[in-house]
This record gives sequence, structure tokens and C-alpha cells, in this order.
Amino acid sequence: MEVASVPWTASGCGAAFAVKSSSSYLQVQPTLASVPAATAADDTAPVAVTAMVEQAPPTPAASTVPPPVEMRALGQRIREPFYSQLTAIVYELDRRRIRTNKTEVLEYLLAKLPTDEPGLEQLASQISDFRAKHPRSI
Repeated sequence: MEVASVPWTASGCGAAFAVKSSSSYLQVQPTLASVPAATAADDTAPVAVTAMVEQAPPTPAASTVPPPVEMRALGQRIREPFYSQLTAIVYELDRRRIRTNKTEVLEYLLAKLPTDEPGLEQLASQISDFRAKHPRSI
């Protein structure tokens, strides 16, 4: 907290007031030891007061959080073994003190999918192999 002396007039002596703004808090109180004797004719003689200025907390550094992205619901049913595997992964990450959830793990995996032509060709081949190993019952 910073303390500063500022001029003030004797007509305001004896009063203490506070001004609060969004950026700082200012409390002004006259210091009686420095109040000169004011005459009846001179009630505007300067008086020293002590002002305590509490600085506002520093603003946080520029945020690195990306702007919000519109969310979509992905309500798909998956087979039990894959759901159990996803749940086990989330619990294991939590055990390692990496807090996450199933949605974040799925978003991570989706973000790693290829978007270029050779990558999509390889993905198509991998999906064919997956279907052969893990056929869906109809």
C-alpha cells in the first residue's frame, strides 16, 4: 500500500472520506498534527493529509485461451469393450494426476486424424482392417 501526502483545505478538516473506483481504493484522512490553526477569516488554508492508495491487483497476462468454439452433441453408441477401454484410459490418466474426461480423449484422437490425401488413404485401409477384426453385429 502506498502512502502519500496531498494538499487539502482546512474547511474539510475533521472529515474522513473514501473514494472507490474500479482501478484503486483511495482513503483520505487528515493528519491532526499537521493541521495549522485556521482563523475565522481563513478557512481555506492548506492542510496536509495522508492518503493511503491501495493499488488494484495487476491485470493477468494476456490469456492464451482460444476463443469459444460452438459445441455439437455426439451421442453415439459404442460397443462395451471400447467403452471400457476408454474409461480405463481416463482413470489411468487421472491416477497419473492428468485430469481429463472421455470427451477430451475422443477430441484428442479426432484431432490426430489425417486430413491430407495420403493420410486419408491410409485411414481407409486401417478402417477396413478394423472392420475385419471387429465386425459389428446388425
